[in-house]
Amino acid sequence: EADAEDAFQATFLALIRQAPKIHAGRPLAGWLHTVATRIARKVQVRALRRPVLAVSDAAAAADTSAEVSSHELLSAVDATIARLPARLRGPIVLCCVEGLTRDEAAEALGCSVAAVKSRLERGRLMLRRLLEKRGVALPAAFLALGLGTARVGAGLRDKTVAGLAQPSPAVAELVGAPVRWKLIGTGLALLATGVIGLGVLGLPRDTPPKDPSAKDVTPKPAEHVDRLGDPLPDAALLRLGTGRFRHPGSANILALSPDETTVLTLGWEGLYAWDTASGKDRWHADGGSLHTDLNVSVGRVPIVILPDGKQAVSGYMAPAFQVWDLATGKAELRRIPPDSLQPGEYFESLDVSKDGKTLALGGPNGVVLCDLDGKVSARIANAPAVPQNPNNDRLLAWRDWSYPRFAPDGKSLSVASSDSMTELRLCKLDGTESRRIALSKRYLDSAFSPDGTLIAIAERDDTVRVYETATGQRKYEWPIKITRKQANENYIFKVVWSPDGKTVAAAASDKLIHLWEMPSVKTAGELRGHGWYPWGLAFTKDSKTLYSTGWDGDIRRWDLATKKQLPLPQGIRGSALVAYAPDGRTVAYADGDGNLRLVDPKNGQERKVLSVPGLSPDQMTFSPDVRSLAVGGTSGDKVTVCVLNIETGAVTKRWDWPKGNDPHASVEDLAFSADGRRLATVSFRQSTARVWDLTANKDALILKHPEVYGVAFSLDGKTLVTCGWDRKLKFWDPAEGKLKKEFPVVLPKEFVGGNGVRDDVRVFGVAWSPDGTRIAATDLGGRLWIWDVDTMKVRAVTDTRDIPRYNTIAFSPDGLWVATGGASAQAMVWDGWTGQKVWEHGTHKADLYKVCFGRDSRTLLSGAEDGLGYLWDLRPKDLPADAPAALWPSLGGPDAPAAYRAFWAMLEKPDAAVAAIAEQGKAFTATVEPAQARQWVADLDSPKFAARETAEKELSARLRASVPYLREALEKGTSAEQRSRVEKLLNEWDGLRPRWARVVSLLAHVGTPAAKDVLRSWAEADPDGDLGRAAKAALTKP
Repeated sequence: EADAEDAFQATFLALIRQAPKIHAGRPLAGWLHTVATRIARKVQVRALRRPVLAVSDAAAAADTSAEVSSHELLSAVDATIARLPARLRGPIVLCCVEGLTRDEAAEALGCSVAAVKSRLERGRLMLRRLLEKRGVALPAAFLALGLGTARVGAGLRDKTVAGLAQPSPAVAELVGAPVRWKLIGTGLALLATGVIGLGVLGLPRDTPPKDPSAKDVTPKPAEHVDRLGDPLPDAALLRLGTGRFRHPGSANILALSPDETTVLTLGWEGLYAWDTASGKDRWHADGGSLHTDLNVSVGRVPIVILPDGKQAVSGYMAPAFQVWDLATGKAELRRIPPDSLQPGEYFESLDVSKDGKTLALGGPNGVVLCDLDGKVSARIANAPAVPQNPNNDRLLAWRDWSYPRFAPDGKSLSVASSDSMTELRLCKLDGTESRRIALSKRYLDSAFSPDGTLIAIAERDDTVRVYETATGQRKYEWPIKITRKQANENYIFKVVWSPDGKTVAAAASDKLIHLWEMPSVKTAGELRGHGWYPWGLAFTKDSKTLYSTGWDGDIRRWDLATKKQLPLPQGIRGSALVAYAPDGRTVAYADGDGNLRLVDPKNGQERKVLSVPGLSPDQMTFSPDVRSLAVGGTSGDKVTVCVLNIETGAVTKRWDWPKGNDPHASVEDLAFSADGRRLATVSFRQSTARVWDLTANKDALILKHPEVYGVAFSLDGKTLVTCGWDRKLKFWDPAEGKLKKEFPVVLPKEFVGGNGVRDDVRVFGVAWSPDGTRIAATDLGGRLWIWDVDTMKVRAVTDTRDIPRYNTIAFSPDGLWVATGGASAQAMVWDGWTGQKVWEHGTHKADLYKVCFGRDSRTLLSGAEDGLGYLWDLRPKDLPADAPAALWPSLGGPDAPAAYRAFWAMLEKPDAAVAAIAEQGKAFTATVEPAQARQWVADLDSPKFAARETAEKELSARLRASVPYLREALEKGTSAEQRSRVEKLLNEWDGLRPRWARVVSLLAHVGTPAAKDVLRSWAEADPDGDLGRAAKAALTKP
């Protein structure tokens, strides 16, 4: 509801800003619909990136106040409230401090009651979390009923008022510009005048300051670092690959400082500054802090480095620009005087003159020339009379645009604009036009030669043309033969000219960087290595090295003499592709060159490097016996799957088939059967699954499944399940390739009625539990599904608040937990029976691609689009100190997070845990005579109520042993009364399955003779039952 409120406000703020530009006669409804749709998409992305704050009612009730003095408490809370975002701070102050009702607060804040309710709840939770980090625990009632009435200093009051007097940063970001407005309501007026005190828990005026000489003697914990000395995130044990010279996610822009000590990259994840000597991330700013459209179109330059090398300037979705300190990453907003601008003007693309004194700021209305203080000296108008993007080119601008480029002498500039997309204007610094260069096709990008006599222009027909600036005449042209089968995917993204004038480079959608020599105009070769589209290019001053980046996020350096890539200063470039061997002794990842590196997870030592020349890997998985590694990906215009012998590195099996009409066709998932006999793969863009029998020299069985994305084998290998965007699970006979059945995924009623994305049940990934009893899947609406295989009855449907981007789902080897990941950039672990979240510390910087559990379920491996793999420790840090016997209720209780913590706490005391389990688990082995059990089952249909109740009670006390007889009764047919009671008891047993599954797994983890004796007793007591089979399986695992 709060997100909807933000989107509503942002849409009409955009209307206010753009009102002067909306032409008379243009349908307002259509304009509003377009803007609302765009903003809604931004809200969805923002919601995915927002961490979920949740506390259980039980935890809140148990919260107790820390033993601190009132002075310290007030000081801590005062400072913490000041840290809250303005949109959350306002409701906290008004409702919790001043005692306003939600209706009154909504009126004062100018928003809906639903928004106040949502923000109040989130504000309380965030406040509690921030305070707990400071070692202060507040009672839940303290936050729920009121914080106090004492006044704070003017600082907090002014900060809160300022935050309430304008749209929240979230709304301003959505609309693209901070627009101040006047809130209506007596509450704000009183706040602004100071009649209502904003102070909450501030110190009295006469409180003496804390002694500045007092030192914090608490030792800081040692920083956890990787093998290069770079810090690891919380809970990470190992990093695969390095984050050096690796922009998280995709990058569209690259800029090299004049002193060549810093490289800037810009993409969806924000702005990053890199040290060129080490490749380290010096500082970074998240995307929201830039206040510009990060969906960069071809030709747009949203940030430039000034010639002094100390600052950079970026565009701003308002009549302003930001100046960044390259050393610290601090930004200063500088505004253009309103009287120099047109209504609603803002700037997206810019350049700086050679002397660093003049900026050219380009936006929909044209180009503004100004100094670094924002003083405008000239304008160059853009007045389009045609649609901005008539051909719907997806990588070009979708609104009016103006792209300026200064000539090397700084005395003139070129301007490409949407009013004449097949012309390039050459203008003087006073804004007057010198001449126009007529282009053959639509403008994409351009670069002046160092002497300014020539200009190279990338045009829409995949050609770089060179024109004389003095005459506008074409002098040379270099067509690029991009071999992609879909013409609309052919682009030239960037063109640059080397400082010595001898080389022109262009980045294209064939993933290559093309080079030409000057003045011979000969082709100088190609630079190969980017895994996806290269977008950003920059030469060093000596013209011997070229920096590049692109959609793969890698920052690469090229030796132009050898046409080879220079190695990283330190470390190995990683990727999102990772795999965990079933024996737990090896993890694998694909490096930036497509090699497959095998690493010891205990110490990070590299054991072996495998490679398949020409293969770009997209998926890989170990065989069950860990002797082979299956890899799927692409080789040129082929989709390829191969099997490598890990010991020798030899390719033992290989299959290639054409991509067909879709150049993006590849492999989305790979799976071995448990016996290692069969290998299955799926290709989303070809809507097919393939199954090979590795023991026979036969062609693959081809299974048709529209937009298939995931695949998994059953425990016995006799069934294969596929999932896809057709919203179905399909079950196949992998030996014959025949469809056994299909199961449509239908959204439960409680999930219906959300926004369009949230209702989407296209299935992204599927996993089969190791015990063969459950199937888990994730859908595009962000839900985790868990079904019982036999009946396909839904055990759990959980809203993960995380949209999957790939087939990112896996069961733990013991079947207790399910791991997922997606656009939240976070690996999460859920209870494999109830779907409750139990762990969420695995944080990357970009969308997750893969998750895999370790053999003992103690670790989780994840890979993401930040180009890194992480091995995570799944054990909680704050384990309860209770004795195992006291933890037994939690281990078997319905609260999965509590059970998770109890599980790991009991493992810390294995002997006591086994003793407690042996004692408490006696009920599991209780026996019953068949005749007696059948009699009690019959008594469930007795005409006497007391007899029915007694029979049900006796069966419940011996539930494990009674299950076969209860199921027998259902098969034979029963009365309605008897069936009701039988089903109730079976459901009770079903509810206990998570308990004994946790207990069996815990005993297997302990692995002592005493633990095995308990498992053995259960296997013998229940040889044909669920518990006995699980205990037997645990005993037989290596």
